[in-house]
Amino acid sequence: MVTGRLESLSEQELMDCDGTLDHGCGGGLMDFAYAYIVGNQGIHTDADYPYLMEEGDCKEKQPHSKVVTISGYEDVPENSEVSLLKALAHQPVSVGIAAGSRDFQFYKGVNKMIKCHLP
Repeated sequence: MVTGRLESLSEQELMDCDGTLDHGCGGGLMDFAYAYIVGNQGIHTDADYPYLMEEGDCKEKQPHSKVVTISGYEDVPENSEVSLLKALAHQPVSVGIAAGSRDFQFYKGVNKMIKCHLP
């Protein structure tokens, strides 16, 4: 928001490094990802820490890499269009889908293939 440019942030860094709150391919929550970014004092861009389609080892902060920071986050009340519009006016917004319902059990289409090697 500060720069006026949309930055693509590293999903891979969250998968590799946020093991305390989220669990890579084992799942997690947006709030936990935001808490990781705040506590880690930022996250790399996707260009500096690209998506590999599998969990890997955490690469600590790399010199000369771009790191994007956030100062906080908030949840928007469910089904509140007015609250969503207010949030959009001040910061980027993430949207989650409750995928545990029967509607998603047989879903086969994906945009990004994720290979997870779970124990």
